Amino acid sequence: MQVHIKKTLQPFIDGDNILFGNGNAGLTRKIANTTENVNLIKYLAGEMDRKSLHLTDDELNTKIEKFKELGLLSSNDYDPELRYANNYSYFEWVDKSSNIDPQSYQRKLADSYVVIFGIDKIGTTVAEQLVRAGVGRLKLVDSAVVKEANLANQSIYTEKDIGKKKVNVCKQYLLAINSKVQIKAVDCEINSSNEVEKYLDSDVDLIIDSMDKTNDNEWFDRISNKVNKPVIFGSYASTSSNVFVKIPGVTVDYMDFLGKEQIADDHLIDYHFPAAIIAPVTYMAAGLVSYNAIMLLTGLRVPTEAVQIDFDGWTIEKYDVRKK
Repeated sequence: MQVHIKKTLQPFIDGDNILFGNGNAGLTRKIANTTENVNLIKYLAGEMDRKSLHLTDDELNTKIEKFKELGLLSSNDYDPELRYANNYSYFEWVDKSSNIDPQSYQRKLADSYVVIFGIDKIGTTVAEQLVRAGVGRLKLVDSAVVKEANLANQSIYTEKDIGKKKVNVCKQYLLAINSKVQIKAVDCEINSSNEVEKYLDSDVDLIIDSMDKTNDNEWFDRISNKVNKPVIFGSYASTSSNVFVKIPGVTVDYMDFLGKEQIADDHLIDYHFPAAIIAPVTYMAAGLVSYNAIMLLTGLRVPTEAVQIDFDGWTIEKYDVRKK
């Protein structure tokens, strides 16, 4: 396996240092600006031959190992025609480990099994994004049919789907994107934590709660602890999109978090009305869920912050939800 400098990190000279990954403070790395390092970078980029390095094999191997430890090397061939070429480059970019094979993260996605409860405003877009990202196996759980009102803020569905079961429409849409993905559509209404558990196979890697029921957060919180599986809670509230990744043993329980941060349930007037929401907000909420799912499934990140983005003022609230 041939290794080279990560093109995505775009090294450049900055005074006494050579910077890699500039533009993202969390990804920036630096080494000393020496002739030896400059030449080694050019060699690893294929722009200088071995003889011009003036290093012994042992010296070269030691240098390469240090570059590897800094996460500066990759085996990515940057073939733009590959289905997941953009994924490989992205994984290479955000990977701070010594791993040199970004395709290994794609293989993890292909081997992943995700169950999505609620194929609605958030669940539809999450399902699509995960299939496009390369997740190999999905289970979709919902009992609803497509309604005209769904077309305003839910992806996948069109006018010709009105009256059809959401899980069946979604399954066919996803298979048109990737015919190799394994998808099971479950037409069932979930009304208890026992019913949630019923549809969780032992080999599931991730649970996504995008249902819109009064007690569903509590159900999934409890089941997550019982089966020791992570669950991602995605939600929206008018101008805000929210995400919370619950990882048993790593983060606090979702209900404990809500107990500290939620608004009191006091109403002066009747609050039963169509949700005040537009498609960009639900799509953003789905994006937050999908991004965290991909990071978690690949192992590139362990999400430990709950996030809320409010579009009316462009504020971002972050909460450390690690267990103390």
